[in-house]
Amino acid sequence: MLGALTSKSRVVLALAALGLLRCGSCTSERDRQPADGGDAASSDAAGGSGGAMVDAPGGGGSAPDASGGAGGSGGMLSDAGLTPEQAWLADPEAWLPVPGTEFTQPLCPVFEAKEGDIGFAKLGWQPCGAGCESTLLGEGYGEKGALPTATTYELAGGASAFLTYDLSVKTPSVWHYLRRVVRLDDGATVGVLDGRRKPNAAIDTCVFGNGRESARANALLGGEPGSEMRMVAPLAGGQWIWSQPAKLQATLPIGLVEFDIDASGGAMFMTGKGGVFALLDPKVNNWTALETPSTSSRGAGQGDLAVWTDEPPSGPVRIRGWATDGKGVRTLLDPAPPGTCLVNVTPSAIVGITLEGGGGCQKPPWAPKSRFWWAPRKYEASGAGATLGQDLPGDAFVPLSVLPLRAWGAYVAVVLGTVNEAGALDSDAYFLITNMSSGKTWRLDAEPGHRIRDAAWTITPSYFYYGDQEAADGPQIVRRMFRLELSKLEQWAKPQN
Repeated sequence: MLGALTSKSRVVLALAALGLLRCGSCTSERDRQPADGGDAASSDAAGGSGGAMVDAPGGGGSAPDASGGAGGSGGMLSDAGLTPEQAWLADPEAWLPVPGTEFTQPLCPVFEAKEGDIGFAKLGWQPCGAGCESTLLGEGYGEKGALPTATTYELAGGASAFLTYDLSVKTPSVWHYLRRVVRLDDGATVGVLDGRRKPNAAIDTCVFGNGRESARANALLGGEPGSEMRMVAPLAGGQWIWSQPAKLQATLPIGLVEFDIDASGGAMFMTGKGGVFALLDPKVNNWTALETPSTSSRGAGQGDLAVWTDEPPSGPVRIRGWATDGKGVRTLLDPAPPGTCLVNVTPSAIVGITLEGGGGCQKPPWAPKSRFWWAPRKYEASGAGATLGQDLPGDAFVPLSVLPLRAWGAYVAVVLGTVNEAGALDSDAYFLITNMSSGKTWRLDAEPGHRIRDAAWTITPSYFYYGDQEAADGPQIVRRMFRLELSKLEQWAKPQN
């Protein structure tokens, strides 16, 4: 997994795809969808033909509110062209119609798999060396998946990593557009959605989306002129939670990034673009304005706490937040360390990264200096301040996206990459991983011929998980996940200090 080191200037590539579903005029998943027949994660059965399964284009619905369930075509059930391994996709007893999805019909009725009837085999972790295991994500359903997001959650049994990604199975009569949520610890699939399209139907008849920070918080978009519903994946068992009723996208708030917390059934948040908005009850499609106007920017959530960077037009960056204690939006750290660009939160800490001496978080000239920082998790401004880590190795740090920072326990990491001699960014990417207790930092590269896959990575108390793709794959694709024992990082990652 250790690729050759390059002599190019190193930069912070916040390669996690933009953490949003709709972003107005800014670059977003919606703007980066592959063309139909292009960069797809699909399995073509007899008579199938191409097609791209993408994250969140600007589809939509026909009315502000929609109710009822998947119907009309009866789900277009047919097992013609499915392999024996895939036959469960056409089993009517394995699926429930999703209520309120008339806006995707009749071209794409949407179903969720019943708990206990999911037919995916467990992902099989195979050894790849001391302290290393890997698993294929598309086995039996094509060779690759698309649009992955990995996240660690604190559940009743402890911290657990999950991965959300898309698959496509195409037969002569039905194209199954699948969203799969996997518990990475044991490879078990905990939730599946199936949007059943007629062959060659428009790509935006039904689309699954999610913010780049959460494998649990998802969305269904589709129809014309554009409607959406939010849904929460059943990480601990049971069925999906759906926000009702579906609403026109044009009537809903827009954020720079989207993320969730564990409390309130998985409440969702948007920050940036002049406001902080929250879907406080995931069962009801009603976004609450927590702060508007707002100078909020990028954020993340865990447990009962949401945090974000706040960038006043004059004065230093600060860290603001919201919790379920009824005290509303509050300041947690003022000022934040100079140059703070990104922030995240774990059960024990608030962590961030600085970009110092440049043009800002995403503006040239690229910052020549960068450091991690961390502070004890807190719910008010009083208490301990931030501890700054050592300078990270590199001389041109550039965040390209909005949620590239992950942390858990003693570890914090970012996605890194390179610029060429002309100062342009290239496609190489790697991680810098720091142990906040010891101060040790490692560089982890993809193996030769492969690339690291942006949002498909996370940290648990024992493992560092990350996804990769082949060099020829488009930006949406993921093929494999690796997991490395944190206690054996030196076997795979190059020490930096």
